[in-house]
Amino acid sequence: MSIEQVVEKNPEIGRGDCQPRRSRLLRRIVERVDNLLHRARRWQPETKNNLVEGLGSYVGEVLVREAGGRWCINEEQGNWMGTSLVLEFPGGPVGMIVSPLGRCWKRLEHGEADGVEVWARVVVAMNQQKEEVHAQE
Repeated sequence: MSIEQVVEKNPEIGRGDCQPRRSRLLRRIVERVDNLLHRARRWQPETKNNLVEGLGSYVGEVLVREAGGRWCINEEQGNWMGTSLVLEFPGGPVGMIVSPLGRCWKRLEHGEADGVEVWARVVVAMNQQKEEVHAQE
């Protein structure tokens, strides 16, 4: 299921009504990342690459702490800027793999339509739903 489909089926996530642990902190962090990436759209390519690498790693660490993901190398996800570094959320019937670096790059290149804030909240919400389903089994 895509992020857009999850938000469409769960509009509270897109509005920010979903309350994951420490959701205000998560929201503030990723809002700031979104703002920085918006301002950096006209920077030099090398500077943008460094920014995306740093902010993507930061967002990933926030998601590790917020939702229990772990960093891993996944060659199947492709090679983004010389790395296949992704976050994996194991457990439940199906594990989830996301790329904070890739999402930050998309935000930088495509603007608000590929924002980090809603994406991060959806990742947390999907992981929580998966954990709840797994706990019921």
